[in-house]
Amino acid sequence: MKLTFSPASPFARKVRIAAIELGLIDKIEFVPATVAPGTANDEYSKITPLKKLPVLILDHGDVILDSYVIVEYLNEIGGGRLIPGYGPRRWKLKTDHSLLNGMLDSMLLCRYEKMVRPQGSLWQAWYDDHWNRAWAGMARFENGPTCWKDLRSTSRRSASSACWATPISASPIAAGARPIPSSTPSTSACKSGRR
Repeated sequence: MKLTFSPASPFARKVRIAAIELGLIDKIEFVPATVAPGTANDEYSKITPLKKLPVLILDHGDVILDSYVIVEYLNEIGGGRLIPGYGPRRWKLKTDHSLLNGMLDSMLLCRYEKMVRPQGSLWQAWYDDHWNRAWAGMARFENGPTCWKDLRSTSRRSASSACWATPISASPIAAGARPIPSSTPSTSACKSGRR
């Protein structure tokens, strides 16, 4: 298998973490790819017209697109240890995965807004809205119960109910107790892995 990636891509990083957790990391060849808004990449467009990272290219040539789907595929071939096959834990985990993807989307859009949009064209309200979405998601993970822990220590029914009923607004982070950054991390910080 081959995985197209960029070291700065949080979506590719998520797939690499899943591959490590499932013991599949040594079965994947990593192929660096460059995808940037407003920049043509005709060669990569042949793999996927969406020009998204990452893409998993299977040995027989099939392409699996989107980190969410790639993690599902790796989970399946890796024995299903990351994503339960049924029940409340499965749906809570998939919901959390979708929330995480939305947070990553919002953060990536904020980065593009600050780093790629032409000078003087910044839409601050749009940027703030996406940044707040990411922070609200972090507050949900920080303050809400995590089903995979709760299900071990409580009944399935009460843990499942608690996971679905956790209000985001109860968090001090969601209530606004954090700064909206005036700039995104520097390119050197991103390249070094520091955040």
